[in-house]
Amino acid sequence: GAGPKRRRQAKKAREGAGAREVVGKLAWRATDLPDAEEPDGRAARRVVELLEAKRDRPFSIALGFHKPHLPFVAPRRYFEMHPPERFSLPREPEGDLADIPRAALTHRPDDLKLPEADRRQAIAAYYAATSFMDAQLGAVLDALDRLRLWESTVVVFFGDHGWHLGEHGGLWRKMTLFEEAARVPLIVAAPGSKAGASSPRLVELVDLYPTLVELCGLPAPEGLEGRSFAPLLGDPTREWKRAAHTQVQRGKVMGRSVRTERYRYTEWGDGEAELYDHDADPREHRNLARDPAHAATAAEMRRLLPARL
Repeated sequence: GAGPKRRRQAKKAREGAGAREVVGKLAWRATDLPDAEEPDGRAARRVVELLEAKRDRPFSIALGFHKPHLPFVAPRRYFEMHPPERFSLPREPEGDLADIPRAALTHRPDDLKLPEADRRQAIAAYYAATSFMDAQLGAVLDALDRLRLWESTVVVFFGDHGWHLGEHGGLWRKMTLFEEAARVPLIVAAPGSKAGASSPRLVELVDLYPTLVELCGLPAPEGLEGRSFAPLLGDPTREWKRAAHTQVQRGKVMGRSVRTERYRYTEWGDGEAELYDHDADPREHRNLARDPAHAATAAEMRRLLPARL
């Protein structure tokens, strides 16, 4: 039928649009397709159709964008927005890795061989894929404008993890407990919430469900681990939870990390630890875990770990 034929044509166009894969399996590709023919473009437009069909009754719609996941694929015009020569590579102090536990790092041998030009291109391709995703989200937000749904709709935008772009001696991808991978974007728009405000407080992805339940006026099930952050939408600077937690398995070693508004503390099951002061060192270059001057802080952060994990 016309549907399968159209999909085959789109796949052929993508495959013939100048794919390139570099050492380390970091891949990107500029296609010659319009936004609507890319998978994320089709998903966004399908959601617009659902909004139009369900605008007059309660609905819950989840839209997951694939980009900027690898491979970094987007229409060519988004690559043209981000010339590689405009990007700077991460600047890190000499010996940055000397005080970082081996389990904390996920370097791949091929990644460490990437020439500077390929590293810049990989970063530019990530930005191209992100700009493409942003435009598809814009199509959905435009529909909310057109359909006048903002006064009756809760919208949450978030990512499931962060992404490394060459930091800490050449880290790429995710699955670390550094800030670049553990922190995620989170934007909430809800009727009655304070518009255009940002909050310095800590929330976690486990808090999303109880928040949506409260905002929608639904009964909350018992035993939820998360805490609704709906109060922060009206008062972004009010007192809130003290810490956020993240963990990752590294072979037989478990890494557990706790983040307060100032510090990140991470323990690895092999006895190694990390402590970073984000006020003085937001890029997490100086591990203070064994610094006697910060022993009290490390002990305080350590006490926060068993409470949740």
